[in-house]
Amino acid sequence: MRISLNWLKDFVNISETISPEELKLCLTMTTTEVESLEKIGGGLQNVIVGEVIKIKKHPNAEKLFIGKVNIGKRVIQVVFAGKVRVKVGDKIATAVAPAHLPTGIKVEKKNVRGVASEGMLCLDSELFLEAGEALTSFSSGTKIGISINKVLPIEDVIYEIDNKSITHRPDLWGHYGLSREIAAILGKKFREYKVNKVNKKVNKVNKVNKVELKIDIRDKKLCPRYLGVVVDNVKIAPSPLWLRRRLESVGVRAINNIVDITNYVMLELGQPLHAFDAEKLKTPKIIVRRAKEGEIFSTLDGEERDLTDEMLVIADKEKPVALAGIMGGINSEISEGTKRIVIESANFDPISIRKTSGALGLRTEASQRFEKALDPNLAEWGIKKAIELIQKLIPEAKVVSPIVDKKYFKLDQGPIKLSLEYLNKKIGIVIPPSRVMKILKSLGFGVHPHTIPDKLGSRGTGKTFSHILVVKVPSWRATRDVNIPDDLVEEVARIYGYDNINPQMPKVEMERLPFDKEHSLERIIKNILAYRINLTEVYNYSFVNEKLLLKFGIDSKNHIGILNPLNENQSLLRQSLIPNLILNTKLNLRHFNEFGIFEIGRVFLNRKGKYKENPKTQEPLPLEKKKISGVIIQEKNKIPFYKTEEVVLSLLEGLDIECEITSLKDGPVWIHPSRSAEINPCTENFVVGVKSEEKRIGIIGELHPVVAGRFGIKERVGIFDLDFDIILSLYKETKAYKPIIKYPKIVRDLAIVLDKKILWQEVKNAVLETNKELIREIELFDIYEGTEIEKGKKNLAFHITFQAKDRTLKEKEIEKIQEKILSLLQEKFGAKIRS
Repeated sequence: MRISLNWLKDFVNISETISPEELKLCLTMTTTEVESLEKIGGGLQNVIVGEVIKIKKHPNAEKLFIGKVNIGKRVIQVVFAGKVRVKVGDKIATAVAPAHLPTGIKVEKKNVRGVASEGMLCLDSELFLEAGEALTSFSSGTKIGISINKVLPIEDVIYEIDNKSITHRPDLWGHYGLSREIAAILGKKFREYKVNKVNKKVNKVNKVNKVELKIDIRDKKLCPRYLGVVVDNVKIAPSPLWLRRRLESVGVRAINNIVDITNYVMLELGQPLHAFDAEKLKTPKIIVRRAKEGEIFSTLDGEERDLTDEMLVIADKEKPVALAGIMGGINSEISEGTKRIVIESANFDPISIRKTSGALGLRTEASQRFEKALDPNLAEWGIKKAIELIQKLIPEAKVVSPIVDKKYFKLDQGPIKLSLEYLNKKIGIVIPPSRVMKILKSLGFGVHPHTIPDKLGSRGTGKTFSHILVVKVPSWRATRDVNIPDDLVEEVARIYGYDNINPQMPKVEMERLPFDKEHSLERIIKNILAYRINLTEVYNYSFVNEKLLLKFGIDSKNHIGILNPLNENQSLLRQSLIPNLILNTKLNLRHFNEFGIFEIGRVFLNRKGKYKENPKTQEPLPLEKKKISGVIIQEKNKIPFYKTEEVVLSLLEGLDIECEITSLKDGPVWIHPSRSAEINPCTENFVVGVKSEEKRIGIIGELHPVVAGRFGIKERVGIFDLDFDIILSLYKETKAYKPIIKYPKIVRDLAIVLDKKILWQEVKNAVLETNKELIREIELFDIYEGTEIEKGKKNLAFHITFQAKDRTLKEKEIEKIQEKILSLLQEKFGAKIRS
């Protein structure tokens, strides 16, 4: 949004002591981000008002003339061309040499065909006022010799305001509201717009051509206020130079006097207006209604719009004539032949305007302001300001109807009680009460001091009193802006100046937070998976959709639906982390051929949980469970199942949780039936009383190749899915000390051939059972299934580490244990030593 410094000066005296750059910084530090400033119309120091007192023909050039111009202190001679239409008595913008015009022209003393010229009569185009050969002649009362800037504010500073920084401030969408802010910041007097004074000018109705304007509001929620007035005998013409100059300086194209007046009021007060050609309306009756479904309407930009019954329109008896708060229609636009107009000044529901604007892809200066929840009182100011300007620019125009005002709003926000003690505590310094009151009053708040005894004291006991300010919020800040004491604290702090507040540590008593076992465990698990095992953590939304679940063969009927989903891909609450992890995997496979990812998050089951939706209804929320899930991708010649197993066992070992791996029964449909297993806690470590079906730590395995194929994944995908709550119940934050064994380890390797369906964990458990006291570690280092092995068989090669706590083991002891291991493996699994 572009803001003119000259326009701001209409309401606040911004003295020369503060530079435009300093004002930019002040606004940025207190109110709104100023993205840039632009100085326009410079170089006019020696351009002044001069009066032409004599004109004669140039003796040596047929098309040139010599003029004598009174510039106040003296008379100068200028040579000018005959195309410059000027006569004796005209007061003209005169450049006195030496001068440098905005267009780049340098004016110097020189001889023109033998005649001295001390300056130049300036065309409007040379001052960047108008295009063409026009030359402005000032009124007879204009003082001779004064700077052109005092007559026409050509020099100006334009500030570019970041609209996003004032979305919560509807009062700042016009020069008037921003001037109030600047007055408060600089401690200057604010020249308020006096509605009562204007009333005397605009309330007179011409009784000769009196018109009875009717307004019918059929949706009072979407239009809480609507004002209208009929003005007759208007003459459509270009606006005067000062008005056109103001509009163009802030980037608005001048059109004609009536349209320019409505734009001027919007840019000054922040209240959008609209003018209808009254003769194009069926009757002098305005109807504010919802559009009919499928109704077609042509807006002023020439586009045909398909409307819905959710959209608000302004209509006459037969047809829509405007999109409420957004844009008028071609069928009622102001044209050169317009004689009678209806002026609209209204207040519309911001949500409705935003939805309509978004649905039609049509955002205008008006809609941007209505979206911010404008003050309904501003509508009255706007229409009266418009009438005042019409009477000023078109003296023959007559107001032929009363101002009809239909209002259904009520700004019933009560006063806010602000404790000065609370304010000072929040800001961090003590601001004198008088300064606080001055700041709030300068912003338009009504402030009344009030003292009350503290909670324990009374007026008769000499106890301390708490100072309270009872603050009345002005209507222009009461729509969606200031509602609670903290809002007032912010107002005081920013006007006082954040840079005037010295940062210091708050003086508060620090209480140690109670230990949160769940949060601590989650952090430990993340550290193990990310730093020890080198997996990458991902974060996904808690939503899935029916199409995604179908690829996994999961029925979506048992999933909990979202009433108002962000989009169709986020319509259901997830019951597993795996589906979204597979989507992550698909994306990562484009860049990597080996990686691991994990996620810790909540899933939502269609069962009653322990939390209540509403204490009154006692309706339970869905059951939430926390899961730890991950995906492992390895190069093609590797088997991800074993890497996945290694990851999970390393995690549980890091948490000091003992477990056992057994074959998976009744696993989910998306897991490979013969490349999967379940992980259960060892019986002695598990909490007594937990049901067997609820005790499982989790499952590991590979994604079913059919499911992988539906995602275009050709690689084998390792998966783990663990129950965080079970792990939490098994985890002990206090660790038992285990002394380091001082006797040496002895490592032996075994390679056995056995049926490929037998799980490694079953072999490992069997080996461990032979001698738990001396076998410290069993580590699988190779699996082979190839031509050298009998079909249906596999080779497992593993290390066995032996170590005694009280002695160095002898070779014979180890050989005896090895023989026992081989005998057991042969007996239990039919295993044979590989030669």
